[in-house]
Amino acid sequence: MRSPFTGGKVKEVCTMEDVEFRGENFRVHVRYFVCEDTGEQFTTTEQDTLQFNDLYSQYRIRHGIPFTEEIKGHKPLNHAKCGSVGGKITP
Repeated sequence: MRSPFTGGKVKEVCTMEDVEFRGENFRVHVRYFVCEDTGEQFTTTEQDTLQFNDLYSQYRIRHGIPFTEEIKGHKPLNHAKCGSVGGKITP
């Protein structure tokens, strides 16, 4: 990869950082490039996506939110049966 600032060399940095998300702190893997000529930091869409997925996965685990793969394994709800449990049938 070349620097978008100068066209020169870049160095990829991988660290662990504390990031605030929805009012909570999480420790996530952060990847970014540093332009060797200017010292400017920048990321690619792929690096941003990896960081967000790491962050959101930790959030889901902490709050017991199932992942898509877990949800796909469940059977669809039977509305008539659900309505009869609550005493009210909904279409």
